[in-house]
Amino acid sequence: MEALQAGPRVCFLVDEPGPQVIWEVGCGTTQIYESVMCFGKAQFVENIAERRRVLELMISKYLPEGKHLPILDTNLENTTVVRIRIEWMTDKANRISSVHRKVSNRFLSA
Repeated sequence: MEALQAGPRVCFLVDEPGPQVIWEVGCGTTQIYESVMCFGKAQFVENIAERRRVLELMISKYLPEGKHLPILDTNLENTTVVRIRIEWMTDKANRISSVHRKVSNRFLSA
């Protein structure tokens, strides 16, 4: 929080890891993945109603459909919500192709 108060510039990474695969380059294995690095500015959400709305949206993602989990006012007052306005982003991927063979377990054995 101190870093955000000192300056709003932020970056964060979102990634989707895939399987480890065998291929005939380098050390013989590679990790399949897709990722996006986002850069922007952070802003504290001060408005209580907006903070509640954002938290309810986040919580509802993990609840069964039709279920509602109330947010207590005391918890809401003690929770910091940060909005990030993305200014630009970049992506990177190592997608599976016909040159890869999936590894059945996490670690390769000799």
